[in-house]
Amino acid sequence: DDENGRYPVYLSDSSRTRRDMVARIFRPLIDDVFSFKVVNQIFESLGINDDYEYKLRCFGEWFIGLSVKVATKNAVFAMNSPSIRWLKEITSIQIDQTLEGDEIKPMQSLYSFCSESEDLVRSFWLATLCRQTVYEVATEKEEQSYGKVNASSIIEMWDNLLRKLRVCLLVSLRLYGKPLGACPISIKSVEKDGNFSVFEWLARDELTMSHKQEEINSLEVACRMSNRAFDPSKPEGDGQNNWKTVQRSCLSAALGESERAEYLVDFDDDERLGALHLFLKPHNIGDVLVPHRVLLLAKKWGRKPWKLDILDDIIDALRAIDVKKHKRLAYAARLEVWQSHIRPIYRAMLMGFDDVPEVSEEVVAPVLSDDTWVDAFSKAAAQILKMVGEITFKEGEDVSEWIPMVEMNDSTWPPVRDCFSLQRLVFRNRVVNRYALEAHLTLIYALRLCNDVGKLLDCIPSFYNLCNTGALFSEVEYSEETEEKQHEFMQDSIVAYAKNYHGPSMDTLNMGDIDTLAELWDFDMVNVNTLFLLSMYEFGKDAAVDEVLTKSASLISVQHFVDEGLDIMCRRLNNL
Repeated sequence: DDENGRYPVYLSDSSRTRRDMVARIFRPLIDDVFSFKVVNQIFESLGINDDYEYKLRCFGEWFIGLSVKVATKNAVFAMNSPSIRWLKEITSIQIDQTLEGDEIKPMQSLYSFCSESEDLVRSFWLATLCRQTVYEVATEKEEQSYGKVNASSIIEMWDNLLRKLRVCLLVSLRLYGKPLGACPISIKSVEKDGNFSVFEWLARDELTMSHKQEEINSLEVACRMSNRAFDPSKPEGDGQNNWKTVQRSCLSAALGESERAEYLVDFDDDERLGALHLFLKPHNIGDVLVPHRVLLLAKKWGRKPWKLDILDDIIDALRAIDVKKHKRLAYAARLEVWQSHIRPIYRAMLMGFDDVPEVSEEVVAPVLSDDTWVDAFSKAAAQILKMVGEITFKEGEDVSEWIPMVEMNDSTWPPVRDCFSLQRLVFRNRVVNRYALEAHLTLIYALRLCNDVGKLLDCIPSFYNLCNTGALFSEVEYSEETEEKQHEFMQDSIVAYAKNYHGPSMDTLNMGDIDTLAELWDFDMVNVNTLFLLSMYEFGKDAAVDEVLTKSASLISVQHFVDEGLDIMCRRLNNL
């Protein structure tokens, strides 16, 4: 204070120290109506009574530190609230000081404070308190200035802030306990690019009700058509009935997944709890939500790998991405599931967990010792890897080019934008090496036939490099010895299959994984089928293949079969 020859004294920069001081300074505001002047006296003695924005910032810190009960009872709803009286005095001065300016924005520091705060409940009550203050002061000033002060424009700023806080509260409560983004949610963090995906919020909400694609599709369509849908970021959300609807939706955080799933049955029942799609309708875009479900399901399965039904749901979701419309995104989603969730398990299976930081040995090791789980897992893994190979790119085609999926829409909050997380996923795309993909498929099917790693070393190219991070994009090394070992492995596998076959009489020549592996290795299926039939006769299982031999004569080498078959008959006769 230059006039009195004093220097202004501000509170400590340490938030912890400042918190205690602020609590003492503003404590009178939760007492009687006349005590608010004591607060000004304190700031006057510090020489900063005219630094209104600083005082307001300190008020915000104090208010956030109150219990919700004290804040609402002694400040928001108190008769002749001392807090409102104190705020009105500052607001009135600020409006008078900016009367000749272009914009009148009183309590700007508190507006920013509410926007930045991660304590959404207390921020909402603080914004409510500020809105009431602004309403009373601005309305009075508008009358006194004969309309020079536009009360509605000043009040609207706080109304919009409260609506944004309402959306944040809805999402945080509806998805309570689930990660919403890169940081705690606040208005400011939502408005910053790269922190939150609204599409991911919707996908999370969908998965709390169902994992089935048909059910989720029906939900999305129903929410788009529903006359119960409204936008809580707009004035239409201010009505009492709509406000109650939002509250009921928030209560779903207390329900289990089975109870939430009931919402899919009785969509129009007032007692059911509305999906986020009803309130974020512009973001209800099926093509964008599907890949998010893939990514969320994949992470969930990564935490619970024994739940193979989730892996089946992932495959269904991958199939639901329209490859013709969103080729690069479909490719990216399939590649992500393989690279981040399937590949590391195979690497750990083959080489141990030491160089596989992506998976937890404590979680994955037990399921790897379960033969039933390994069998089902390998089938799903092969299916996913084949899906990666189904999408091909022409030479020179940009595999990582992002093609916009949505039209920008600023009429709602949060505004509709292309999803940054899906863009990042596509930007990571790399073209798979066809021979490397075949080598990985070979590994999967060979392991289904024989888990003796020693036998696989020589017949699978680049064995030690397979399932490394970049292995799917690298060249593989073949040799003449590799081809010889593949023939030996195939012959041993066919003989073992015939020896262990105890099924019914065969109608067709179908050896399952052996057939697939033979095709990958480009073996002549005539020779494969012939060897199998001869092996069945060698083990005396004539009855199982007599019928199929008659039907499939064109699928075998008759000359080879007759020559080797005569030898088998001679040995049988010799043993009589």
